[in-house]
Amino acid sequence: MIGMGRANEMVLLGRPGGDPENIAPATVEAALYECAGPVMIAPPSPGAGPFRQPVVAWNASHQAARALNYALPFLAAAGRATLLCVGPAHEDYGAAYVARQLKRHGIECATANIDPGAVSGRARGRALLGFVHEQGGDLLVMGAYGRNQALSFLGLGGATGKVISSSRAPLLMAH
Repeated sequence: MIGMGRANEMVLLGRPGGDPENIAPATVEAALYECAGPVMIAPPSPGAGPFRQPVVAWNASHQAARALNYALPFLAAAGRATLLCVGPAHEDYGAAYVARQLKRHGIECATANIDPGAVSGRARGRALLGFVHEQGGDLLVMGAYGRNQALSFLGLGGATGKVISSSRAPLLMAH
């Protein structure tokens, strides 16, 4: 799978889970950390047609920047995106620079901020997913953090794992 993933523009997977017919967590981990490209994880009931309300989770990390760059064709097709900063509003995530760059690509960009406070990674993931759902987001773009967080979604914690296991929207990730 790794060889095929490295030779293609994107790896598309169904959501992993406890059902033996679902994708194994180790497959998601290999796709994210070994294939060297974007990974799209489809929810159990994906929508149809082009994305219209993409949300980009932004924290200025290299993972988030990589995911944003991989998502540009989807964002350009939508013509808009919401750039969501997760954390204290006073932190400088460079959101204004990102919004200006997206504008240069013809993408209208709204910015938003949520601060779940000092909570667990899973709670941060729940806050992120809550925002996406409330806004009608139909694509979530985010960086994949932590080497073993993809496997932790089976109950051991982590924002990345929570988002992978629970997102109702397709999820475009990069490490």
